[in-house]
Amino acid sequence: SIDVSGHGITSALMAARLAGFLSGNRPDQNIALVQAGSGYGARPPAELARQLNRIVLREMRIETYFTLAYAEVDLQSERVALVQAGHPHPAVQRADGSGEFVGHGGYPIGLIEEADYRTIEVRLSSGDRLFLMSDGITEAPDAEGTELGAEGLAQIMRLCRSQRGPGFLDAMMAHVDAHAGGEFPDDVSGVLIEFRGPA
Repeated sequence: SIDVSGHGITSALMAARLAGFLSGNRPDQNIALVQAGSGYGARPPAELARQLNRIVLREMRIETYFTLAYAEVDLQSERVALVQAGHPHPAVQRADGSGEFVGHGGYPIGLIEEADYRTIEVRLSSGDRLFLMSDGITEAPDAEGTELGAEGLAQIMRLCRSQRGPGFLDAMMAHVDAHAGGEFPDDVSGVLIEFRGPA
């Protein structure tokens, strides 16, 4: 999940460049991948964030930064390794409906050259879900200007816990939309990963 902060053509150029660096069509040019024997493996999340930070500051040299939440999910080991770079804390909801927000915050990509990033590890069991979202969700204001916030999102996720897949996202976004009165001052995006046990 990536959220580019900037204006007009600069943001569009940044988004286009990022798409090229992370394209699935050209694994040899995808910086999220590393050569592993005859194929490719995943670059550790924190290392990817550091490399993107160097590219933005030293090669792109534009006055734009972005936030990032990037996760590597291993379906065999039930392990999720993720990095958070200025993005809202990813939400983990357990099969029993309980939840937590994970991550260390971290600096946005392209803001500070010496910024460091840490990989966070989470284990998902059968029935657990991981939700990565843009700040357009947690910062969605109601009519009085009160933001939804992490606790508001956690409450909505608990209300929707019996739903699965697209149904969960639809139900959750209906609640967020009701909170915001249909008006979102920032972009709204999210990625949902539901774990149904080892592949």
